[in-house]
Amino acid sequence: MILAAGRGSRLGSITKSKPKGMTKVCNTTLLDWQHSTLRSAGIEEIFVITGYLSQVIETKGYKTIFNSYWNRSNMISSIMVALENIDTPLIISYSDIIYNDAIVKDLIKSDSELSVAYDKKWLKLWKMRFEEPLSDAESFTLDLKGNITEIGNKVKTVEEIEGQFMGLLKINSKAKDLIINIINQDSSKFYNYDTTKLINELINNDISVGAVANQDGWCEIDRPRDLQIASKLIKDGIIKMPHNSL
Repeated sequence: MILAAGRGSRLGSITKSKPKGMTKVCNTTLLDWQHSTLRSAGIEEIFVITGYLSQVIETKGYKTIFNSYWNRSNMISSIMVALENIDTPLIISYSDIIYNDAIVKDLIKSDSELSVAYDKKWLKLWKMRFEEPLSDAESFTLDLKGNITEIGNKVKTVEEIEGQFMGLLKINSKAKDLIINIINQDSSKFYNYDTTKLINELINNDISVGAVANQDGWCEIDRPRDLQIASKLIKDGIIKMPHNSL
C-alpha cells in the first residue's frame, strides 16, 4: 500500500498540478519507482491511497483507494484506510521515498508484529539534506533484541539517535487490530497523530516493533533540494534505478 494522498506543499510549485507521488526523479515518477520496486520484491497486489488531485493518479493505471480525509488529517487517516480495506500482512510505503527492493524483501521476512525500515547510516544523508541535521532528525533507539524502544521525539545530540525511520513498514494482524482500537477509542488521534506517535503507542502497549536496517541507498523527496540529492545518489550508483515501470 502506497500512501499518496497528500500534496507535498514543501515542494512548492512542483505539486501545484499533481500529487507529490507524481513528482519525477530521473524521469521516473515516485509512484512508478515504488510500484516497480515492490513488484521486484515479489509483491503482486499494490494499491495507492489517493487524496489531493486523485484523478491524476487514477488515470495512470494504478489500483487506487480514495482517502476522503486527506486534507483534514495526515498519514494516520491513510493508514486507517489501508487497514480497513486490505488484509495483513501489509507493507506500507510513503509515496515520497525511493529505495531498492532488498529492504522490502527484508521486511517481508520479518516476523515482528510491526516491522519498521530504518537507515542506520542516516547522518550522511541528513548532512546532505539539512544544514543542521538535528533540525529534522528524531529519536530512534533499540534494545538488545533489535526492537524499537522509542521513535519520533526531538533529541539534543546525534549520539542519541541509532537510525531514522524511512517511511516504510510492515503491519501484521495483531498490530493492525491494536491500531484500529487505539484510533477508534480516541478519534482525536485520527486527526492529530503522526506515524511515529502511533508506533510509540504500540510500543507502550507491548507490541513488538522490529527494526529492519536498510543496507542500500535511499532518499526522501520532501523539498526541491531533495530532487537534486536523489539524482546525484542515482548518478553515483548509490541508489539503483528500478528495472521496470508500471
